[in-house]
Amino acid sequence: MERQPAAERLANALEMPVEAFSGAMKVTVTARGRVEIENYKSLIELSEQTVGVRGKGLVAVIEGSGLTLEAMNYRHMLITGTVCFVRWEEIGCTD
Repeated sequence: MERQPAAERLANALEMPVEAFSGAMKVTVTARGRVEIENYKSLIELSEQTVGVRGKGLVAVIEGSGLTLEAMNYRHMLITGTVCFVRWEEIGCTD
């Protein structure tokens, strides 16, 4: 049986989201027009069609039209516009 990582065990024991302990990036898309990102490391791309956000071990790429960075602080980011899709790119992944 595979053992759960410590952050995941702690989150489960305290009935809290795992990203609160693991530093994992959390991306919430609401009604194709609003993307909230928490626990990110850096903004790596920003245009009206593409937003790239680096997290722990991966990059979230949001694609759509009229994308705008509405708010950003050291922990939280809000993107608005028409979201067509979100894809994940693993950092260091080679195919």
